[in-house]
Amino acid sequence: MRICRVSVENYANFGRVVFATDESIVIVGENKAGKTNLLRALRLVLDPTLADRERQLGLEHFWDGLGANKLGAIITVQVDLTDFEDDYNLLAVLGGFLVDTESPVVARVTYLYRPKASLEGAAPDSLADYEFLVFGGTDEGNAFTAAHRREMPLDYLFALRDAEADLLNWRRSPLRPIVEELTASLDDMARQELQTLINTAQQGLAARPEVAAAADKVAQRLHAMVGNEHAVSLVLGVAPTNVDVLLRSLKLLIDGGARGIGDASLGTANLLFLTLKALELDRAVEAGERSHTFLAIEEPEAHLHPHVQRLVYRHYLGAGAGGPENVSTILTTHSPHIASVAPLRSIVLLRAEGGSTTVNSAATVELTGTEVDDLQRYIDVTRGELFFARGIIFVEGDAERFLVPAFAT
Repeated sequence: MRICRVSVENYANFGRVVFATDESIVIVGENKAGKTNLLRALRLVLDPTLADRERQLGLEHFWDGLGANKLGAIITVQVDLTDFEDDYNLLAVLGGFLVDTESPVVARVTYLYRPKASLEGAAPDSLADYEFLVFGGTDEGNAFTAAHRREMPLDYLFALRDAEADLLNWRRSPLRPIVEELTASLDDMARQELQTLINTAQQGLAARPEVAAAADKVAQRLHAMVGNEHAVSLVLGVAPTNVDVLLRSLKLLIDGGARGIGDASLGTANLLFLTLKALELDRAVEAGERSHTFLAIEEPEAHLHPHVQRLVYRHYLGAGAGGPENVSTILTTHSPHIASVAPLRSIVLLRAEGGSTTVNSAATVELTGTEVDDLQRYIDVTRGELFFARGIIFVEGDAERFLVPAFAT
């Protein structure tokens, strides 16, 4: 499955934009062009973790071009989805939301933020008179619910993410499903064997006179403070004695086990996080928890060496072998290194013009397959800056390339 069309009206930087998209989406543009706001618009439709109160917008979310007429305006975000005919789960979810039944079929999901229907055409006095709807197809009564979103969620990785903290936090760590799968795979015999090893190691450690003396020192002070009634039994150990709790304490170690993630560089932590994220997304589909994932990553180049950027995002963008299955990747980036490996038709260029943002997508550019391949080879890291430039001067050869800047000064 993939997003094939996006329409945004009266939201943030966007007066009204409609553009087609390809299998992956790489959003480029200057600062304040609206890259983050475009991801937020997609989250209003597809993100199951977004609370309803965050879908209830404020005046600051309306397009500034509306001026003093923001109250009464309607914010619309439409996302068209296609290429899901071969997935029966997605057909079941999206079958009631179709807007085009020709092959390939197209389903539409719409977010509306508008004056309440109970006003019956009267002008709203404040945002208290507004409501949001998320529905499928063309019928506003055909609700697109949290259950629908969980079947094809948008996972959002913030630009200023703390990969190290997420890896160390059990609830947020992409290592968690891998450990939970490991725990579930253990049979009773394996559990008993591990429990015996744990108990033997703990008993051997606790039996050391130095360790016993240290534990006794703590116990004596505790008894002196609160007495026998409130004191608890203490021993010194290196790990929990319960197998399940011990497995939850497993951590990724680097440098042959000599260091933990807390001692890794920011680049290494981000690289490990993205590796685990790819495995997590594969596992979620295999386990039947979802049928497809839209993975939105804001400024993914953070902390990664340029060469690693190209390797990692060639993998995520589907140009490398072994990429995550059933995943559509959506990136915002300032990196020509990522732009140079992005599939040409995935490029979506945002440009701020006259108080609004225009969107130009390469998905529908009229090029032959040979021309696309030729341009893909042509756009290397240096030429990838074409996507980020305000203007371009084409010259014939290297001599002109060196002379034109000198003539310009």
